[in-house]
Amino acid sequence: MPTSDALPASAAPARPGALTTGLLLVTLAIGMLWLMQASITTYIQQQYHRPAPLPALRATDAWASGAQVWGVLERLHAGIRNGTGKASAALREHLNDDVVLSPHYREQQQQERARIAREKAEQERQYRLALARDAALAEQIRVRNYLTIVAPAKVLFAGDSLMQGVAPPLQRSLRVDHGIDSINLSKQSTGLAYPSAFDWPQTIEDTLAGDPSIRLLVVMLGPNDPWDMADPAHPGRTYLKFESPAWEAVYRSRVARILDAAKAHDVSVLWIGAPGMKRAQLDAQMAWLMPVIQDEVSRHGGVFVDTRPLLSVPGQPWSDAIPVAGVMTKMRSGDGIHFTPAGQNYLARRVQAMLTIK
Repeated sequence: MPTSDALPASAAPARPGALTTGLLLVTLAIGMLWLMQASITTYIQQQYHRPAPLPALRATDAWASGAQVWGVLERLHAGIRNGTGKASAALREHLNDDVVLSPHYREQQQQERARIAREKAEQERQYRLALARDAALAEQIRVRNYLTIVAPAKVLFAGDSLMQGVAPPLQRSLRVDHGIDSINLSKQSTGLAYPSAFDWPQTIEDTLAGDPSIRLLVVMLGPNDPWDMADPAHPGRTYLKFESPAWEAVYRSRVARILDAAKAHDVSVLWIGAPGMKRAQLDAQMAWLMPVIQDEVSRHGGVFVDTRPLLSVPGQPWSDAIPVAGVMTKMRSGDGIHFTPAGQNYLARRVQAMLTIK
C-alpha cells in the first residue's frame, strides 16, 4: 500500500531539463527578435498596416543596436558567399583548363565545332540552292506563259541595225512555220538617247495603239546610245554625261515608257541585249548599259535576253566565232559590231526557242 506521505503525480516538481530548455527557447526568441527587429517591423507594417509593437524597446539604444548587429552579420554573410563563389569559379576554371580540358580534349572540341560549322554551312548552301532552283523554275514557267503567242496575233520588232539583221529570219520562221505575221520597224543608227532623231517610245506607242492584234514586242536597242545626251529639262542648253546618275535616270524613263505602253495594250516584251563588242571602249559601255536596261525590263515584268554569253567563248570578252554543233562558226562581221548571216540566224533561233507558239 502507498504510504501516507507520498505526493500525487500532478504535484510532481518540474524537471530541471525542461525548465532549462524553456528558458533557452525564450532567450533565443528574444535574441532573434532583437537581431531581426528591422525585418519584423517592416513585415508588420506591410502586412497589417500598423506600427510595430514594443515602442519603448525601440526607443532604447541597447535594443536598436540589435538591428546594427544584424546588418553586420548580413554583410559578413554576403562577403563569405561572394568569396566562396569566386573561389569556386576559380577552382572550376582551374580544373577545366588544367585537369579536365586537356590539350587533346580542346583539340577534339575544336574539331567538333568545326564539323558542326561545316555541316551548318552546307545545309545553308543546300537551302539556298533549293531556293534558287525553285525561283529559276518559277521564272521559266512565267516566261513560257508570258511569251506565249497564238495566231492570228502579231509580233512587232523594234530596234537598230542589229535588229535589222535578226528580225528577218525570225519573221520568216514565224510566218512559214506557225502562221504568225509580224511588223518590222527596225531602223539603223537609232536608239533612245536622241529622240529628236528618232523617237522610239512614241513610235511604239502609236504602233501598238493602231494595231490591237500585236501581242508581242521584240526590242533590240542600245549600241547607238553611249553618248552624252541633251537634258530634257533644259533642252538646247545642258547635256547629261553618259553613265552619270542623271543620264541613267532619263534613259531608264525612256525604257520604262516603252514597257508601260506595252503593258497598257496587254503586249509582252522580249528585249534582246547587245552582245560583246570588239572595240574595248564600246564593249565597256555596253557592259554598263545592258544591266541598266535589264533591270528596268525586269522591274516592269518583261524578259531580257543576255546575248553576251550566247555569242562569245567562255572566258573571252570578245570572240567572232563560237562552236555550233562542234564546228567553229563565225558569228560577227569584220566591224566587230554586227552579225554575219550565220550569227543572225543563230540568234533568231535562240530567240524563237524562248517563245511558246500555239
